[in-house]
Amino acid sequence: KLREGVLSMGATNVTCLRKAAFSENASLQFNEFPERYSSWNSLGRPAMEDPEEPSRLVPLMRSVNVEAVTIDSFCEERGIDTIDYLKLDVEGAEIFALQGAERLLERKAIRLLQFEISQKMLEGLGTKAGEVFDYLASMGYACHAITEDGELGEIVTDSDAFYENYIALPAPARSRLSDSWENSLSPLIRSAVGSFDVKSRV
Repeated sequence: KLREGVLSMGATNVTCLRKAAFSENASLQFNEFPERYSSWNSLGRPAMEDPEEPSRLVPLMRSVNVEAVTIDSFCEERGIDTIDYLKLDVEGAEIFALQGAERLLERKAIRLLQFEISQKMLEGLGTKAGEVFDYLASMGYACHAITEDGELGEIVTDSDAFYENYIALPAPARSRLSDSWENSLSPLIRSAVGSFDVKSRV
């Protein structure tokens, strides 16, 4: 469906790959919900209530094996030295995907990183939001809330939100952002946050 969507939009600068981002190159089990709830598909097994009948959980339909790669190895193989804007939406596996981008993060080669925190998805993989924020802080990144206007908000070090997006950037960079640069960034953030229902499909 992702490929179909890309083709329907005539986007020629998009490449769809059947790979998962993880902390190591490996073969992993990817769990799938019914099509109408496919945005919940993930490496974990989250307990998701049926929106139409909250007293019951939506069952997983099947599990498939997928190839997982680190973001570091993916970029090295393709000669990608820096990433201007990385949107990370991996349904609870954020800490693992970030560990796989260790070398890029150490070099501050990711200028802006948008990531999602979803409590149910974190629980499905036995991970916690604090681990994500702590890891990014250890790499010298500051995490910010995103305001309703798409601006960088206050610094955030943990989250108990049911679902929320955040922006991380090298800590010293925030103080150097000019007003014009922030203005040019805001539409991009708003667009990315607004597209939360368009998930990467493995």
